Amino acid sequence: MYLKQSDLFNGMSVEFIKQVLNISSREQHDTGSVLFKGGDYPEHFYILIQGRVQLTFGESEKQVYIGSSRGEFFGWSGLVGRSAYSASGECLETTDLLKINQMEFSQLLHSEPETKCLFYKNLASALGNRLMHTYEFLSQR
Repeated sequence: MYLKQSDLFNGMSVEFIKQVLNISSREQHDTGSVLFKGGDYPEHFYILIQGRVQLTFGESEKQVYIGSSRGEFFGWSGLVGRSAYSASGECLETTDLLKINQMEFSQLLHSEPETKCLFYKNLASALGNRLMHTYEFLSQR
């Protein structure tokens, strides 16, 4: 189960994971495919199954992160109430992903308050880890 390999779903029940899979679709994208653009409405978020996704920021599209580990997630802006993606996501090679509609996922979380709390705790932890990775990356430049 791909969701069990994502830090976002750590500690969640098999029943909840099955419900998330029911509202997900598996997609394969070619090298150069753009998953989302910074500034666009955040309709979906993605969980990496295989491949590499580059996140870029700003008009200069400066690289800020490359995700290549199974279970990493991208396009999380709508999960935290942002009205637009904060970065752009592009596939650096053929990439397999789970695509999850953020509105359907939010409704699912709303129906399970304890799981919702755990999910946002996991999200905060994962984003904190990504921020530390970014700090390390920037310090080497």
